[in-house]
Amino acid sequence: IPLLYGISSHTLPVYGVVFGLFTCNVFFLPAKSAITPEIVPPGQLLTANAWLASAGIAATAAGALAGGWVVDHWGWATALLINGGTYLWSVVALALIAYRPSRPTVPTPEISWHRYLTEVGEGWSVVRRNSSVGLALLALAAVWVAGGFLHVAGNQHIQRAARTPGMERLGGLLCVLGAGGGLGTWWINRHGYRISRAWLLGGGLLLAGAGLMGFALTRHFAAFAAAAFVIGLAAAPAFMLSETLLQESTEARQRGRVFSTRDFLMRLVFLVGVSVAGVATRALGTRATLVIGAVVVAAAGGLVIAWGRRARSVPRDPLAGGAG
Repeated sequence: IPLLYGISSHTLPVYGVVFGLFTCNVFFLPAKSAITPEIVPPGQLLTANAWLASAGIAATAAGALAGGWVVDHWGWATALLINGGTYLWSVVALALIAYRPSRPTVPTPEISWHRYLTEVGEGWSVVRRNSSVGLALLALAAVWVAGGFLHVAGNQHIQRAARTPGMERLGGLLCVLGAGGGLGTWWINRHGYRISRAWLLGGGLLLAGAGLMGFALTRHFAAFAAAAFVIGLAAAPAFMLSETLLQESTEARQRGRVFSTRDFLMRLVFLVGVSVAGVATRALGTRATLVIGAVVVAAAGGLVIAWGRRARSVPRDPLAGGAG
């Protein structure tokens, strides 16, 4: 990105590179989520997802803290070049994984438009029929909506409250958010099995809505940090438990399709969130926009709890109960 922008001094080539990156993610992210149950025993699935989430949270917290300082002192181009180097390390780490399929491989069917559309339809069918899948996607969607509102209105809210605008404050807040997420992930892995997953997801969203409301109503950095910690703590169930729910509630042959559907829906939800937040911020200001986002997230939390209680009354629904 910095090399292309330096040569062209235009953002159009950068958009092309970003488009390519997200195209690669279309293959990478569903495969990462779908392969975890293939390399981890069922009884350790939640623990494995906790470790994966913890690694992501720790890296995000450290990267945000260091990245904010690098951008302010060395420039955004240097930050992106360092970030590119971390992807090379990821390639090495992935290459060291020895994967042996747990089931005998079957011949790959011939690829055609008809088969592609059929498989897409099967993925959407699983999402519609399976209440656990729907519950997980609803919780994730609420978190992505909150992310969209914070991305648009939250950034402006923070910068306007700062005496000297810059990325270091934002990096520090992201680090605190990561710390909250790390604590939430640890608690769920140690004690979350005692509580219904619907209550964990819904209660987390209600708490995230409260944190977002606190974020909207203050202009002090200490209060921002406290709200960020609460939001990170509350969002942990949505990322960790939804991953486990989707893995447990789908057959191996359909898992990749379900995770592909999840990623498509989450990107769509985020796009809608940032678009609505942009319009609301221009019309109402950052504070009112963040309040709207908080209400939406809290309402989603209430819906998740109600949906979970309803699903528990349906026989053979794997929604409620322990974490495995």
